[in-house]
Amino acid sequence: MKKFCEIKLVSAIVTTALVAACGLGSASDESRQSNSLRQAGKTSGKSCDFSGSYKVSGEGYENVTLKIKDEGNHYTLEWLYPESERATGVEFSGYLIASTPGENGIVGIYEKDGGRITGLWLEDGEYLSESSKGARTLKTSGHDFSGTYVVHSNQVGDEEAYTYGLTIEKNSGLYSATAAYEDGSLVSDEVVAVDNIIVVGYPVDGRLVTHAYKLNGSRLDCKFFYPRPDYQTGLEELFVGTEIGEKD
Repeated sequence: MKKFCEIKLVSAIVTTALVAACGLGSASDESRQSNSLRQAGKTSGKSCDFSGSYKVSGEGYENVTLKIKDEGNHYTLEWLYPESERATGVEFSGYLIASTPGENGIVGIYEKDGGRITGLWLEDGEYLSESSKGARTLKTSGHDFSGTYVVHSNQVGDEEAYTYGLTIEKNSGLYSATAAYEDGSLVSDEVVAVDNIIVVGYPVDGRLVTHAYKLNGSRLDCKFFYPRPDYQTGLEELFVGTEIGEKD
């Protein structure tokens, strides 16, 4: 991705219920979650290793080096232009789910094709693809994700359980998603859908909370992530969680 533009995301009032739902709790809450996450990361494995250095081309650029580094529970992506650009991603069901920094970031998805890589992003309502030489181009999904779902958290350690309503709509070939909590809603007008996975980014407190929902019949399996400070070390870490949804 050569140029990241502002994604059209609109957020409503984010109150206590929404903060708890995204795991953006108090320092003590985050410390407990951090310990649980690190422990969980020791036993969780990746089904596909995306780490490596790739030469990728897309609209307006050719043979740019994309470095993907395994950071344990997530990956960092860096495009080596004269001024490098970065993104963060997690592996989910054989795909790499990625997003760029800040609440105005955008979301994308990558797939390994042998020793090559191919990715698809959405920017201002237009799909942008990039790939290694010889890699097949990722296609948008033929699945219908439309519907209303009830999504529940998968608790880790002392995390607070939560539930929210998720509505996915399709209009003119593009999806939108609304996550409705008791005290407010988050709306994403630009969503990436590939295979049976749909990727959504929600802006919360100056950062993007990225969700990947996998369609499995009437069920949704979800993995989400966002950056946050580690109150033990003072450094930023990536929180990764999971959810389960059922069609309403």
